[in-house]
Amino acid sequence: PGGGIESVGCGDMGRRMNLRLIWLLLMCSWVWTEEPIRIHHEAELVIHGAPITVLRATLFNYTPEERVALAYRRITELLNRAGPGVVSHRITPQGTLLTIDGADALMFTNDDANHLLGETLTDAVAHAQTALTEVILEDRGQSLSQRFFSSGLQALLGTAIFAAVISVLVVMRRLFLRGLSHIELRGQGLFGNREVESFLRNQLLRGLISIVHIGIWSLGILASYVWLTWTLGAFPMTRDIGNELGDHLLNFTLNLLRGIGAAVPGLAVVIAIIVLTGFLSHVLKLFFQRIENRRINLGWLNHNTAVPTRRISIVILWIFAVAMSYPYLPGSGSDAFKGLSVFVGVLVSLGGAGLVGQVASGYIVTYLGIVRVGDYVIVGNVEGVVKGIGIFNTQIETIFNESMSVPNILILTTTSTNLSRFPKHQGVVVQAVVTIGYDVPWRQVHALLLAAAARTPGLQAQPEAYVQQRALADFYAEYHLCAYLLQPIERIPVMSRLYAEIQDQFNQAGVQILSPHFMQEPKKPAVVPRERWLLTTTENSSS
Repeated sequence: PGGGIESVGCGDMGRRMNLRLIWLLLMCSWVWTEEPIRIHHEAELVIHGAPITVLRATLFNYTPEERVALAYRRITELLNRAGPGVVSHRITPQGTLLTIDGADALMFTNDDANHLLGETLTDAVAHAQTALTEVILEDRGQSLSQRFFSSGLQALLGTAIFAAVISVLVVMRRLFLRGLSHIELRGQGLFGNREVESFLRNQLLRGLISIVHIGIWSLGILASYVWLTWTLGAFPMTRDIGNELGDHLLNFTLNLLRGIGAAVPGLAVVIAIIVLTGFLSHVLKLFFQRIENRRINLGWLNHNTAVPTRRISIVILWIFAVAMSYPYLPGSGSDAFKGLSVFVGVLVSLGGAGLVGQVASGYIVTYLGIVRVGDYVIVGNVEGVVKGIGIFNTQIETIFNESMSVPNILILTTTSTNLSRFPKHQGVVVQAVVTIGYDVPWRQVHALLLAAAARTPGLQAQPEAYVQQRALADFYAEYHLCAYLLQPIERIPVMSRLYAEIQDQFNQAGVQILSPHFMQEPKKPAVVPRERWLLTTTENSSS
């Protein structure tokens, strides 16, 4: 008995599986043979420029677009026939049929009504019947001459309005240009150059005049477009073209307003970011001005580093503002805008490599304090007072009233001497080098050099000057006179006086200075007797 029950259960399960498989195959075959669902857009029927109805359903495999084309040809054919032009309708099994003088013109189905707006089939048919009746009355109620006369009056009225608008635009242009010719722009003395200010004023006036011309011409073109639309819409033969032009203008205006409306929130955010960034920049400027005026001292941030730090801070602040504003700019998401951004970035990267290095050199020079404004420095062959440190160059004024521009990268890569960095109570050490033969006692040389230093105005009495012997060459000994100078800016004139005193001291002592090198001892000492120190020009020329 147990085995029998088990076999019956297996048979029932097999039959159920077969039934499910057959049902699945039938469903698949139905889906395979079923015609695909086609989605068609609605189409509007327009007769002689007047909208009649909108068809939305597919009827007898005809799409709404095809139904509109067939109805247009059928109604146009019926209108060309002689007859009263009575529009009526009757209900058929397929739908409601609209007729003209009893002839079939247009079929409506229930799906042609706009049910989303609560429209019924009866409402759609009534609206189409009324619109078609008005078109027939306009087409047949007037003679051809009357029709053209009415259309001509309408076109003439539009032309008169157009001529009046053009006249107003011409008068407005003349008034604007006359007002701009009498306007006086302020801001004299802003650039400190009359020629520059005159050039900028002229360019600004030209720009305003160009704006006036562009605005007047744009309004004129718009008025011409509206006049052409109105004139073409006045005549039945060209009413379709006029309505199409009007639709283009309306769509362009709506799209423009939508674009402006969509861009307004983003532009508001951009303006807010710019205003906030400008306020923060002003606050930073005031803060760093207090540091420049030495009213605030933060240790590492002093009056010397305040200017470059202010520049860096403001630049970083504006870069951050641009990065924040970028997503809110109109068109920032377009491929053209992205491509332009990438192109500009590549140009900046390729062309700014050396520029970035020079800018970095300027800030390194400033922050490390290698040179500062007012220091007396020697950079290569340039010697003078630092007048300014820029991003790229450092301006040095020499004692000859020459303004020398030294690249900041040169200051970093060459040996620079800063004569202003010394204890204020000592001064900077200056050196005078002489070479004297071995036949002169070194003690005498020391005494002569120290006497010359003592007689030179501009050198410090304390600390005292001293002499060092730096080398014993083949024919002479090398002596270095070291003295202290309190004002580095006077180094060149003081050294000139010191060299003169050294020559006087050695000439008085009859000691010859063996510079430059000599090959053999002269027959008599190369010294200048005292009686020849103050020769006049006449005596010197006669001798």
